Amino acid sequence: MSMQKLLDIDPQQAAFRLEVGRQVSCRIKISNNSQEHVAFQVMTTNVHKYCFRPNAGVLKPGECLEITATMQALTEIPSNMACNDKFVIRSVVATPLHTAETAHELFSEGTLAFEECRLKVVCFKCISFSYNPGTMNAHMAGGSTTRPPLLTGTNYSYWKTKMKMFIMSMDEDAWRTVLTGWKRPVATDEKVSLEP
Repeated sequence: MSMQKLLDIDPQQAAFRLEVGRQVSCRIKISNNSQEHVAFQVMTTNVHKYCFRPNAGVLKPGECLEITATMQALTEIPSNMACNDKFVIRSVVATPLHTAETAHELFSEGTLAFEECRLKVVCFKCISFSYNPGTMNAHMAGGSTTRPPLLTGTNYSYWKTKMKMFIMSMDEDAWRTVLTGWKRPVATDEKVSLEP
């Protein structure tokens, strides 16, 4: 019998769109799946490069929270976009008496067994170029934040990754809409029925 995880974490990787001279952020949604209060703590393998808001806390049963991970401003974009940084989200069952201020205590005691989820950090840079309709290679590669990558029918895996990054670069909420589906806004008025 498999045990249910205490927290659902979405997305499973932290994606940052790099810009010179600006701090950049991404959001990580955590949800408490259990019937218990759950304390969480967010850590990283590179403490000088990232900060988290909040970095610890306690979630009530069924409660969700968005964590903002912020990368410090870069003086230059690295030519090699490979990143070995990781985020670690620890979780453990807590009591209703625990608060965000006391959550750290649960992880420093060392006697409790806690769950750990590791998230890989992915970096991509904003690239803008002039599009030449006669040359499709740049467009097919998806190297632009103003034009989506082209699906040729033979490059689906590559296109899927580039399209996800393209949508996330526009807005993280846009990517959540892709995952969960669009919901039509409903307007109601007691006197008039509004129909599309």
